[in-house]
Amino acid sequence: MKKFGAWALCLLAALVMAGCGGGAETSPDPQAVFSALEEQVALPELVDMTDEYLEMGLGIDPASCDSAVCYLPADGTRPDEIIMVRATDSGKADDIRGKLEDRLAYKEKSAQLYLTENMPVIQAGVIRQDGLTVSLIVSEQAEEICGVLDAMS
Repeated sequence: MKKFGAWALCLLAALVMAGCGGGAETSPDPQAVFSALEEQVALPELVDMTDEYLEMGLGIDPASCDSAVCYLPADGTRPDEIIMVRATDSGKADDIRGKLEDRLAYKEKSAQLYLTENMPVIQAGVIRQDGLTVSLIVSEQAEEICGVLDAMS
């Protein structure tokens, strides 16, 4: 009977530990995700603008994140953007999400005025949050990109 009690206690402890860890969110590293994207998704030609664009273009303080990528189209007329930022804490992640939402709204407003042929891609743009990593994905391959993010989250 003592063996059964000890076994039951171990099982209960294992269930409690599994329950606590089961809901934990991961925060994928943006640089690792983008490397995987380059291998798995046929992306248009994009230029790494992280150093120039993060703070000046998006208003995101580099101190509020520990990893980021900002890839923009090489030709300037395509709507594609892949921006992923891993914040240092949840409050900063919320702030970053707001800035990416503002960016997507700006892209949509600009497209209404200048490049209306890009509207379907921009309107299908995705903002998602995986733990502390917040992403803006504007691409014809958005579904494939989200699949890679799902696999890495």
